[in-house]
Amino acid sequence: MDNKQSQEYQETKKTPETEKTPETKKPETKKKKIKCCQCRKKLDMFQFTCKCGKIFCQTHLSPHNHNCSYDYKKEKKELITTNNPKLASKMIKI
Repeated sequence: MDNKQSQEYQETKKTPETEKTPETKKPETKKKKIKCCQCRKKLDMFQFTCKCGKIFCQTHLSPHNHNCSYDYKKEKKELITTNNPKLASKMIKI
């Protein structure tokens, strides 16, 4: 009888709540290395973001070196027109 009682006790003792389940470890995700969009060189400390939205190294930062799609001329024209309004309408003709 002792054997049966001990088995029953062990069965009641092993409930899903009290059983220890092995913790599932998530696989470690590697950080994506930041690379220059032109030459694919790894960029650690110094990285430059162009106005076109891409990341470049020191040598390809210039818009001429990476065929930048951003329109710098249009930006400068708008800046000039907003900062320098025309004064012709305010002048009084004699």
